[in-house]
Amino acid sequence: LWDPITTARTGRTLGIISDARYRFERGVDPEFMVPGVELATKLVLDFCGGTPTETEVVGYAGHAPKIVSFPLSEVKRLTG
Repeated sequence: LWDPITTARTGRTLGIISDARYRFERGVDPEFMVPGVELATKLVLDFCGGTPTETEVVGYAGHAPKIVSFPLSEVKRLTG
């Protein structure tokens, strides 16, 4: 996938200003790839019609889930 730091650095070096650079230098959620393709497919079908093929996932480029320690006592303290 696109490395946010490399994308930002290269964009600055080359003077590229684009929506894609803006999105990719902030990171792309790899878990949204399949839902994103399915949403885009639905939009194309809704507007243009047609017959979709099956989505095929090859490999996995996602990240391991991060575990965040958050004591329940903090919920009350932070939310009142």
